[in-house]
Amino acid sequence: MNRQVDIMNFLSICANPCIDMTVRLGELKLGGLNRIDRAIYNHSGKGVNVAAVASRLGAHAVMAGFMGSVHE
Repeated sequence: MNRQVDIMNFLSICANPCIDMTVRLGELKLGGLNRIDRAIYNHSGKGVNVAAVASRLGAHAVMAGFMGSVHE
């Protein structure tokens, strides 16, 4: 028996997405100079999170909006 699976299409409009930066330190020196070992950049914001969850639930999720770049 063939079963057709309906895939929901989902469009998330992101009016104000953001870029989160998470850093890793070798050790934390209170009152001293702390150097970053590693930095991880992730896109975030309500619209981004909604599209990610919809995708994980099986929807074909598309996100639209404006995103800046990471300047290093």
